[in-house]
Amino acid sequence: MPTMPTKRITGIQLGVKSDDQILRESVVPVTTSELFDGDTPKPCGLFDPRMGPLDSRTTCPTDERGHIQCPGYPGHIPLVLPILAYQYIRWIVKIMRCFCPMCSYPRFDVCDPTTRVLMFGAEGAARLSRAVDISMKRRVCDRCGNLLPRIIKKDRSMLHCIKLVYRIAANNEREVRFQPEMVKAVFEKITDADCMNIGLKPAHCRPEWFIRSVFPVPPPSMRPPARQSSQLPMHDDLTYTLCDIIKSNRALAKYLDKLRERIAESNSEEDRQRIEETSANAIDCY
Repeated sequence: MPTMPTKRITGIQLGVKSDDQILRESVVPVTTSELFDGDTPKPCGLFDPRMGPLDSRTTCPTDERGHIQCPGYPGHIPLVLPILAYQYIRWIVKIMRCFCPMCSYPRFDVCDPTTRVLMFGAEGAARLSRAVDISMKRRVCDRCGNLLPRIIKKDRSMLHCIKLVYRIAANNEREVRFQPEMVKAVFEKITDADCMNIGLKPAHCRPEWFIRSVFPVPPPSMRPPARQSSQLPMHDDLTYTLCDIIKSNRALAKYLDKLRERIAESNSEEDRQRIEETSANAIDCY
């Protein structure tokens, strides 16, 4: 029987996983909400054997270990459209306040002596907060010349959007909703130097990593099903929530297919909102 290799822990570095890292660590794309085919875990389901065995009678196809030695392996749900990571929405809004939504140019000037004094000594979240305070005073982008939004905040009516409010004139304001893919496009153009200027470490956390195109699925060992007296499995709340994400994602995919054929009859915003809400519930269940 193979033994688990051991290594000494020399330090801990916290960070945010990018979509690429989630895909590299994943052993299976989870595409069906069906859990079992009889007593056998459904392939590409939430209990796919490649993520780890459920009992002592089976071994893991990924590492050929039993359920005690196998650590379990994550999967991923490929999302039809990206979503804002629920736990990072506060930081997404703050970062959006620091950059032009048209060209991703910073709204603050790090070479300005006043800015350097205000930013001096601040790191991490404190540095980002100071950058926000400086940025929101600027009304026109220095690079592209576009008008900058006066207010940037989370859209309370649509969880998956960021609301931008532009002041055209004294009594004339215009609201613009930024979808996750639009926010991601802005964040992807932010340079590593600008990331460091607002307190981020690009090697461990870049702004576009706060927008998810794939949703991580924890291994079954983190959410094992229990057996009732009738031998029917009783699943963890996290498993049911992941099932809801898969169903909403599939409904959105069907809508987009109909839209391409110009026979759409459902509301994509409702399906997308449902994915965002169930993803938030999944994060709370972790």
